Amino acid sequence: HEHASLRQMHLAVFVRAALRTSAHSVRSAVSATGLGGVVGNKGGLAISFHLGTTSLAFVSCHLAAHDHKNRERNEMCKEILSETAGAIGEQRRAARGRLDVASQFDHCFWFGDLNYRVDLKLGQQAAEALKEHEAHHAAVRDLVEEEDWEALWEADQLRHSQRAGDVLARFSEGQYSFPPTFKVLRQRGAHYKQQRIPSYCDRILWRSMPGRGSSAVTQTSLAAVPGVSTSDHKPVFATFEVAASARLHGAAGSSRAQHEATATTCARLGSLSLQGIIPADLSGRSDPYIAFFTNPPGLLGGSVPTSSVKRSVLATGTAVTGEARAWRAVMGGSVRGPSAGFGGEGADDTCSWCEAELPLLRFSCSLADLRHVTLILAVFDRDIGSKDDPLGTAMVPLSEPVERLLRAGGGAAGRSSGDASGEGPRR
Repeated sequence: HEHASLRQMHLAVFVRAALRTSAHSVRSAVSATGLGGVVGNKGGLAISFHLGTTSLAFVSCHLAAHDHKNRERNEMCKEILSETAGAIGEQRRAARGRLDVASQFDHCFWFGDLNYRVDLKLGQQAAEALKEHEAHHAAVRDLVEEEDWEALWEADQLRHSQRAGDVLARFSEGQYSFPPTFKVLRQRGAHYKQQRIPSYCDRILWRSMPGRGSSAVTQTSLAAVPGVSTSDHKPVFATFEVAASARLHGAAGSSRAQHEATATTCARLGSLSLQGIIPADLSGRSDPYIAFFTNPPGLLGGSVPTSSVKRSVLATGTAVTGEARAWRAVMGGSVRGPSAGFGGEGADDTCSWCEAELPLLRFSCSLADLRHVTLILAVFDRDIGSKDDPLGTAMVPLSEPVERLLRAGGGAAGRSSGDASGEGPRR
C-alpha cells in the first residue's frame, strides 16, 4: 500500500495481494493550503500509480469551511492541482510539472471533506425569507424530511461552480439519494446542528480520459453510514468497476534520436483553433502556445512538441475550447514537416494556428494502437523571465478520426486525413 499524510489528513491506497506485481510507478504528493497557503489544516493529498495498463490517481482534500467561502474552495482545488503536478505522473524532465493530476491519468478520483454547502439562494433572486439563517436552515430541513434530493442537489455550491467552469471541470459524480452528511450531532442517525446549513460536504467524484469511453468507470454504489457517531460528519463511501486500458506496443520514453528513428505513425494538424483564451497578463492579454502530450504518456518522445507562440492575444474568456482540422496520419518514421515559427497578433479571444505553426507529431505506436490514445493539448502563456502560466488543457481522443482513417484505407503505409475536436475548461 501507499500512504500520504498532512497533519490530521491521511490517504492510504491498498492493492490486493493478487494484484501486487501489477502495481508500479507509485508516487505521492502533498499540498498545504491552510493559513498563508502553508498550514496543513487544509490541503490535499495525491497518490498515483499504474495497475497493469491502467493509470490511476487518487486525491483526498479538506477545503475551506463556511457557506461564504465558495470561491476559496475553488481556488484551493486549483492550488492542489498546481502544487502536486511536479511530483506525480509524467516524469520526463521536459514534461515534469506541466500536466496536473486531473489531466494525465486514465482515471482520477477526487474525494474528501470538500466543504461545499447547500444554498437555496443560488440561481434565484435571493428570497427575503431565506436571508435569515434560521429560515434557510428550516427550508433545507423541510427538503430533507421530504427526501427531495434533487432540490438539494440543485442548490449545491459545487454543482453550480462546475457548471460555470470554475472548478473540477468534467468530473462526474453519482446521485446523493440520502440526507446531507454535515453538520450532525454525534449520535446515530442524521440529526442536524442549528449552527450550520445541512450540506453534502463529503463528496466522491471521478474523471476519465475521454478516449477511455463512458463505460470505463461504473459506480456500483454510493451511500452514507448514518450509524457512525464519532464525528459531526457522516462518512460516505462508493465502489466502482474500472475497465482495464488497452495495451500499446510502443517505445514510450525513448530519447529524441531513438524516437525519431523508431516512430511508426506521424500526424500533422492542418489547423487548430482555441476559443475563450484566459487573460494571464496585466494588460488583459495572453501570449498562448500549445504543448502536446499523450495518454498513455511518452508516445511523442523525450521532448515536448510545441506550437508557435501567438503574441498579445486579447483574452476575455473563462474556459478554453478548441478544434483541430485536417488531421493527417502518415505511416513511417521518415516523414518530415515544416518547423514552427512565431504567429502574429490576435484580434479577439479566438486564436488559430495554421499547419506551418504546428509541430509534426511522431507517435511511437502503430496506427491501430493510436485508436487508444488521447492527445492532450496543454495551453500556456509564454512569460519572459518567469515560469509560463498554464491556461488550460483540451483532450482530443484519437479513436474516432483513426477509425475513419482505417476505414478509408489507411494501412501499414500511406496517408489519410480526417478531423478531430476536443474541449477542456480551465480546470
